[in-house]
Amino acid sequence: MTPNANLYEQIRLLYVQVLSMFLGMHHNYKKIKAKVIDTALIKYIHLIDKGFYDDNGKFSWQNIRLLMPPNLEENIRMKYVMLNENEIRLCCLVLFDVDVNDISDILPYKRNTLYVMKTRIKHKTGMTNLKEDLRHFVMAVS
Repeated sequence: MTPNANLYEQIRLLYVQVLSMFLGMHHNYKKIKAKVIDTALIKYIHLIDKGFYDDNGKFSWQNIRLLMPPNLEENIRMKYVMLNENEIRLCCLVLFDVDVNDISDILPYKRNTLYVMKTRIKHKTGMTNLKEDLRHFVMAVS
């Protein structure tokens, strides 16, 4: 492994930690939110919601995107033009070791569908190991 590859992996692991912390906060928030019944506290909950959810009440991709390297989505989109938006997002999440349960909270798909999507991505792109092939690609464009 070259020194740059080792450094790249260390940086990737930092992003993994940041995403894990964010998703951990989200899990804690959901537990607390479920217990809030006091109307005075509900206004504070709505302010926190904006940190996690979009206007439609779905997990905000923009917030997740801010926790990833700049231009990651665009680089994957340019290299793999055959992928749709949610497939590109799945690639980003797989690259940074996001758990499949968390992915199903972020993307509008169930676990079984995510498995099918990963298989479809491999077929469309010719990748054999989605995470490793994405790592090599991102290292090449970084």
